[in-house]
Amino acid sequence: MSGGLGRFAAVLPALLATALGAPSATAEPLNRKICALYNSEFEATPRETRIHRHFEMVLNHYGFDVDYYDIAAPLPDSKTMAACGAVVTWFNTPDNPSARALCRWLTDRLDEGKKLMVLENLGVYEDRKTGRKTAESDINGLLGRMGLVHSFESGYGAHEIEIEIVDTAMAAFERSLVHEVGHFEGIRSTDPANKTFLRVSRRNPFGGAAVSDAIVTTPRGGMAGEGYVYYEDEETGKRLWRLNPFLFVREALRLDPVVAPDIAVRNGKRIFYSHIDGDGFNNLALHGKHDPCSKIILGEILDSYLVPISVSVITAEIMPEYLGSPENVELARKIFRRRHVEPASHTFTHPLVWAGLDRAGGEAGRKVITEYGEKYVRQSSYILRHVRRIKGGYAMNNEDEIKASVDYINAHLAPPEKKTRTLFWSGDCLPDDATLGVIQKHGLLSINGAGARFDAFYPSYMYVSPIRRQVGPAGTRHQYYASNLNENVYTNLWTGPFHGFQLVLTTFARTWEPIRLRPINVYYHFYSAERIGALNALKKIYDGALAQDIYPMFTSEYILTMHGFFSTRIDRQGPLDYSIRDNGGCRTIRFERLPPGQAPDLARSAGLLGYKRDGDLLYAHLDESPEHRIVFGTGGAHRPYLVESSAEISRWSADGRKIRFDADIKGRGRFRIAVPGDGGACRVSITPGQGRSREFAVQPKNGVLAFEHDPYGRVTVEIFRP
Repeated sequence: MSGGLGRFAAVLPALLATALGAPSATAEPLNRKICALYNSEFEATPRETRIHRHFEMVLNHYGFDVDYYDIAAPLPDSKTMAACGAVVTWFNTPDNPSARALCRWLTDRLDEGKKLMVLENLGVYEDRKTGRKTAESDINGLLGRMGLVHSFESGYGAHEIEIEIVDTAMAAFERSLVHEVGHFEGIRSTDPANKTFLRVSRRNPFGGAAVSDAIVTTPRGGMAGEGYVYYEDEETGKRLWRLNPFLFVREALRLDPVVAPDIAVRNGKRIFYSHIDGDGFNNLALHGKHDPCSKIILGEILDSYLVPISVSVITAEIMPEYLGSPENVELARKIFRRRHVEPASHTFTHPLVWAGLDRAGGEAGRKVITEYGEKYVRQSSYILRHVRRIKGGYAMNNEDEIKASVDYINAHLAPPEKKTRTLFWSGDCLPDDATLGVIQKHGLLSINGAGARFDAFYPSYMYVSPIRRQVGPAGTRHQYYASNLNENVYTNLWTGPFHGFQLVLTTFARTWEPIRLRPINVYYHFYSAERIGALNALKKIYDGALAQDIYPMFTSEYILTMHGFFSTRIDRQGPLDYSIRDNGGCRTIRFERLPPGQAPDLARSAGLLGYKRDGDLLYAHLDESPEHRIVFGTGGAHRPYLVESSAEISRWSADGRKIRFDADIKGRGRFRIAVPGDGGACRVSITPGQGRSREFAVQPKNGVLAFEHDPYGRVTVEIFRP
């Protein structure tokens, strides 16, 4: 090979890589990592921090991953921080251990181009251990890099403080400031590029007034002062945001446009998944014929709602040699044979406390603190006691509880084509690093813990959890949370009201409007069939969820969607030109605040099924390719593309007058496809894996072809345009 052909062959790999979205030499990676600092003197672990419990969810919404660092330990060096684009703090007090060193560290990060978000206390004024004050010049050196200056006047007293400027969209998000302004910190904005959303003044007893910019964003980040971030009810301890955390993050990080992987939407529709914890499989119902709860769930839920439902069992309650029976084995097999049911494990004996399970004394109890109360949990249950009577000396351990329970399901309960590798955490749902190591070692998936509640009793975004929690040092292992709470919480630990779970419908609504935050997750236990009120509530929840425009998937698929959210790499190739790779199970990229008239240019993009506009949002649908390219333009679409689909789409092609793709339908298949052109009727052919094809004609409306297909399963769709 020689001459021009040889030179073309030499550059062909690079041309293909660029077309498919691989990062070029000039690509700019979107830095999706944020460093969160906390003080373990007040918040012992990352999970207990206010950043994790309240603010991380907002950062996740905008596509960010959070690594936690304890200021009581050595802070990360510049090399470690290279992966982080911003730092966030939410300290309990204005002083901290090694305050001067912390002040210098934050200053160094700003000098490296990182942004800084400060909630409430700056935390650098005085060393908490020695009482040594940080020099005012050092503090103002830090603040000066953000276009701010401190007068070092501060204090409390609502009668002395008045509001001068307030943007209620930012400063009165869930709770008004009226009659509740009580703290003054003399930090003022000095840079005209800054935006002040809340300014207060403090009267001086000797005349005049001092001014504080209590909520301000800058090109280098933002600050929201003490008393202006959230409100806490003194009697109930429940909290409401004063600060609009969504607007604050957008402004402080200058997210224009927003480019983020999305865990709530797939192919333009809201994700739906449902999973059942194995508790109560053997319980007898207190109504009707007093059948086992598992039999009632099979007959009245699984056989009535033909959407993906992931069902777990506690294997000791199934195995005849322990608490089970041959009848339980057959019933579990019958459940798992249902086409729309995915098997999963809820462990061997249902540990109530996971931390230290493999260590001596690991079966001791522990105090569990959640947003919904504090309780002491002991490592004891009727299942464990029964197992020990039969299997003398059994000591709880991660391998038996996790891997062996999965192996039993695969060997004795699940059909050969439906092997599971999914475990639903039990008890306190707080696995430690060693426990998560067993999950990782065996290539398993896991979920549970935390979850969202947003209703009349918990009326705030503060009670919507993040996607996962850091376990162990930053960048190591993580626990992935369920999206919603289960009926045990809504029924006050199964003490009533037993219809209380239906309130989850309010959470579904509030985590979708006005902000598209979370999928629908119907999560419960077998024992919901024990009480007629609980069973009826469960039916009402399914009816309400399935009446919405959803994309149904199995829980294992949603876990992989969460994994893909964090593994996704996005590179900016140029203005409104992005390459995406390593997205795994996350197939949606959400864009916000795009310039007017911009949409994906399908001719220049690659690995893209299509897109859907939803108000000021644009959801881009990625195909199964390992790499993708999304290039925006204003020319409009000149070829067919997917607007939305309730089914997984693969092998998409749109050549000339023919569109072809495979669809994996779980429930009812709903499709909307844009067909730019003359608008004549199209002929649609749908061919299942087995059986006869179905053919029909569809007339596009406003350039969009819409049709449905009911049977569950994989089909090939062909569309012939006139």
